[in-house]
Amino acid sequence: MVQTVELIAKNIRCLRDVKHLSQKEVCADSCVPQGQYSCIENGKVRPSISTLEKLASVFEVDIAEFFKFDDLEQKDNLQTLVAQ
Repeated sequence: MVQTVELIAKNIRCLRDVKHLSQKEVCADSCVPQGQYSCIENGKVRPSISTLEKLASVFEVDIAEFFKFDDLEQKDNLQTLVAQ
């Protein structure tokens, strides 16, 4: 389970970087409290499906993007996805 939480955290952090958003902006747009979001992005908590849906909406991606495995081209793939 820990690996899944870390994977989600890494993908969320990467999406936020790709979208050039601050944590504060993501929290404002998703209505997720900043403390909770920080814990999610740092892999300290397991986010609920409803929270992941809110974040996916902000990042304009499908919730499945949070569960994709890391590869060398991940950031390029995410940049292409969010540009669409």
